[in-house]
Amino acid sequence: SLGLYVMRRTGLRIGELRRLERDCVRVDHSGGHFLKVPLGKMNNERLVPLDATTLSAITELQSQARDQASQWLIEGARARPVSIATFQSNLVRVAGDMSLAEPLTTHRLRHSFATSLMNGGMSLVGIMKLLGHRDQRMTMRYAQIADETVGREYFEALSRVSERYASIGAAATLVHDPLELLQN
Repeated sequence: SLGLYVMRRTGLRIGELRRLERDCVRVDHSGGHFLKVPLGKMNNERLVPLDATTLSAITELQSQARDQASQWLIEGARARPVSIATFQSNLVRVAGDMSLAEPLTTHRLRHSFATSLMNGGMSLVGIMKLLGHRDQRMTMRYAQIADETVGREYFEALSRVSERYASIGAAATLVHDPLELLQN
């Protein structure tokens, strides 16, 4: 379950989670923690920032290692990565009897990661980098914008437009030359 949580909070693919090394956390010069994601589907490595709760989950997984020589963050039988089927069955078990329009898969955790960041205001380019995509069209297939987000952004934009024209209108009362108004 902690592995699934890490997937949801970092946007990992199941294959990337399975190949996370036990020593997968990096710390930058300012004390920020990052998950070093191994070479994946797009044949690139990436660093994903970690918040405190996700870092805590990874630390817990590290402490559960059978011995200090464990190579993988989450080990299965015979010191091999846990199988995809095991993660999938755990996800279905944890989800219980949730009614969903589509089948529940580990990959949906990656989509929900992207969607939540998009609706939280993160840029498409930032999400693209976190997911390890090379093309924004792929990221757009992952991140679905909620109607509430569209509404919020629409009214925020209208407010900025109104403020801009209100300031131009105020300037118009002071300036009578139309060409000078257009230059504002």
